[in-house]
Formats: sequence, structure tokens, C-alpha cells
Amino acid sequence: MSTDVDAKRQFNSHIYRSFRDCADQDYIAARAAHKMSLHIQFLWLALQTIEKYLKAILIFNKRTDGKHLGHATFKLYEKLANISDIQFDIPTHVGDFCRFLEIFGTNRYFEHAYTLDGYELMRLDEAVWFIRRYCQVLRWREETGDDTVPSFADTLSKIQSQDTLKHPAQFSLPGGFLEAVRADKKHPARASLLFHNDYFGRRRSLKSVIWHGSWPQINHTPAIFIELEKYVHFSRKTDNHYRKLLNLPPRK
Repeated sequence: MSTDVDAKRQFNSHIYRSFRDCADQDYIAARAAHKMSLHIQFLWLALQTIEKYLKAILIFNKRTDGKHLGHATFKLYEKLANISDIQFDIPTHVGDFCRFLEIFGTNRYFEHAYTLDGYELMRLDEAVWFIRRYCQVLRWREETGDDTVPSFADTLSKIQSQDTLKHPAQFSLPGGFLEAVRADKKHPARASLLFHNDYFGRRRSLKSVIWHGSWPQINHTPAIFIELEKYVHFSRKTDNHYRKLLNLPPRK
């Protein structure tokens, strides 16, 4: 094995372990949080899930334009269009969900109100499945000359095939953490992954949808912002909102 090929393996291994595997774990944790009605935690973990998958895809495709985007999931999603040799078959409403997470997923300190219509878990499952398919090295054969693995065109064809789209739970990524959890009937995270999951496990039987909304105390009594800001670092957006509302000078 050449030093160059070994370096490529090590590089890819880091992205698999630190981005895709961590995203897989965030996804399972998000599903568990949703089942426990921990809404803010669900949204934050869902944001982390999609963010890491998207960043991994960009890195695997040698794109650097996602490096400084932080939690901007919709902007990261838009960057996929810059990968010129892949026509992503991700539904448009998945992009809408990325935009939703960029707004509400960052609300981990409960700075602003949020509402959930009850379908967020299904949207997360769908978004993960459609995005995650591309979260792999697609051009290994072309980059290294290794003819023991499928070509870029063959791998892409499988990802986008009608059979794959028709039977999502049968699709798997080589070496994927989710696949390992699904295969291990004794894994403690398996139940959270498979529960009512159309894409990775058992078919769901949705009986009811519960709307949920919540507002932080500062929404009800904005004047407490003056005292709170001495001790709490608010996001720029929240800070500007209350300073304008209370006729306070801009933050320095």
C-alpha cells in the first residue's frame, strides 16, 4: 500500500468516525429525546445530526465551503449544489426541514418560543435517510485505482435506484454505526433507532399527533432582559430583539 493511499484511508476514517458515526449517535439520541417529550433536546440533537452528515458529504467531496458554517444547516444543505457531478435526489421539503432546524435547533438555552406540529420526528427520519445515503466515499476506485470496489457511477446508481427508494430499510452503508446497531439485537440503542421508523426499522403505526408549543419567561416579561444580560450571553438575534423592544442601545 502506498503512503498516499494509506493517508487517504486515515483521512476518510476520521470523517467516518468523527462526523458520520457521531451523527448516527446524535440521531438515535434525538429519537430517544423525542419519545421522552424532551423537545428542546430533540431539536438540538436533530440539528447536530443533519449538520454533521452534511459536513461529511462536503468533505468527502473535497469541498471546503462548509468549514466555517457552524450550525447553519440550511446553508450547508445549499452547498450540496456545488458538487457538480452529483445530482442529489433529495426532496425539496428536506431542505425546508434543514431551514427549520437552523432556526429552532439552536434554541438550546430556550431564548425564544417554539412550536411543534407533531410530525418533526417523521421529518427527521426522512431527512436522515435521504441525506445519509451520500455520506460515504464515492470515488475511491477513481482516486486509488482499487478495482475491488464499485465505481463512482455504480455506487451513485445504487443510491438513487428505484429499488432503493422503494425499500429504504433495506439500504445500508458499509461500516455504518446505524447498521451495526440495527444488526445487534442486544444493543442498548437499538430500540430507540427502530421504534416507529419507516426508514431504518419497523413500519410506524401513527395513532395520534400532538402539537406542542412553549415560550420562555422573557417572552412574557421582557423587562427582565435588563438584569439577565448581566449574567447571560444571548445570541445576537435575541439580543437585538430585546434591545429594540426595550429601547436600549446596541450591544458593543
